[in-house]
Amino acid sequence: MINTFHLILMLLSSQNVVSSANHATSGTHLNVYESKQACEAAMPSFVKATYSQFDPIVTMIDYQVVMLGKASSPGGSKSATWRCVTVFTPTLK
Repeated sequence: MINTFHLILMLLSSQNVVSSANHATSGTHLNVYESKQACEAAMPSFVKATYSQFDPIVTMIDYQVVMLGKASSPGGSKSATWRCVTVFTPTLK
């Protein structure tokens, strides 16, 4: 049996190079959902509250809710993208 989960993924880039890919969490909230629709519905408010320095905006790309943002840091300008991704895990017996 396979379980399907949906989680918020954050891609951080600098000068067109992806510097990190992270499961976007905050405190004890893991942002793991049972449906893609629930993930996409929760993503805008979570991202805006947690990553406000990027001034994120919501858009649609290839029929998927995506958020985009930019921020300045001591190391230079950073861009971020958030989207819901699907993860498959086996059920352990």
